[in-house]
Amino acid sequence: MVKAQAPGEYMDKVKAQVNGEQLRIGEIDSWEALLENLKMNCIPRSIFEMDSGDYDTFLEERRRLIAEKIS
Repeated sequence: MVKAQAPGEYMDKVKAQVNGEQLRIGEIDSWEALLENLKMNCIPRSIFEMDSGDYDTFLEERRRLIAEKIS
C-alpha cells in the first residue's frame, strides 16, 4: 500500500519498476511515462533526491510548478 510507505521507499520501487522490474505500483513502466506523470501532477523531478527533511523545499517547488501550470 503506497500510503503506508515513506516517499523514499515508494520512489525507489517506482525507479526499479521503470528500470525493468516487475510492475508493483501502478502501470508506469518507462522513464518517459514517469517523467510525464510527474509533470502532469506538478511533482518536481528533484523528488528522487529528497527525503523527509526536504518537505518544505518540495512544497516550494511544487507550488511554483502548480502556478506555472495554471497561469
